[in-house]
Amino acid sequence: MSKWDKVVSVYKWFSNSCPDFVDSVLTTLFSLFMASTIGLIYWVAITLFGWHLLTIIGILLFAAAMVWLAFTHNHYSGGVQEWWRDRPWDNW
Repeated sequence: MSKWDKVVSVYKWFSNSCPDFVDSVLTTLFSLFMASTIGLIYWVAITLFGWHLLTIIGILLFAAAMVWLAFTHNHYSGGVQEWWRDRPWDNW
């Protein structure tokens, strides 16, 4: 049995024993990896192009992402469109 077989068997045992914990750890590690990758890309871009332009572009991309999330994700059983259509203020 090689070293990696032991690592895989421990991972399988641990993930079967407490899957929620393993999922949260893997999600956290993936989030840290993605954040560091995006940070590195942003740092290289700032070095090449300057921070003024990238800050403006970053703010616009963030605003666009928030609008997209608001209109596509179902936080109110159908997104903002359904909430707007139901017009809850009519019943106040």
